[in-house]
Amino acid sequence: MSASVVLSSKDPHVKNPLKAFFHERGYQVIIEGQGSSALLKALEEPVDLFINDFPEDGDLNLDIIEIIRKMKPRVPIVGLCANTSLAIIRKLSEAGVFYCAMKPIQIGEMEKVVEAVERLHVNKAKRSAGTIR
Repeated sequence: MSASVVLSSKDPHVKNPLKAFFHERGYQVIIEGQGSSALLKALEEPVDLFINDFPEDGDLNLDIIEIIRKMKPRVPIVGLCANTSLAIIRKLSEAGVFYCAMKPIQIGEMEKVVEAVERLHVNKAKRSAGTIR
């Protein structure tokens, strides 16, 4: 079974490059609009990574993030923001966002994020198997 990512975005400048990026790495990519449809996919599907594209109007809609954190606490969440002010980063971090990337998307940055997420999953698997403490 391949790893999967749910990408919550309405923006083709986000969806298209990230879909290609994850497909090249063998991920199953599930693309949903923002809001409840993305939340349902994240809760219904086996998900290894959830990416949420926060709208540029500043509405963080942290309810979705908080629900995912409660229902699937081990799923890393990446936020994509046009505004990465300290206040926004703090709110996202407090809500449980693993990483906040600035838009426009930089593929080099996403490569590093995916590497970190993959290491996180490997370490969790090792802890579950009792091979590391």
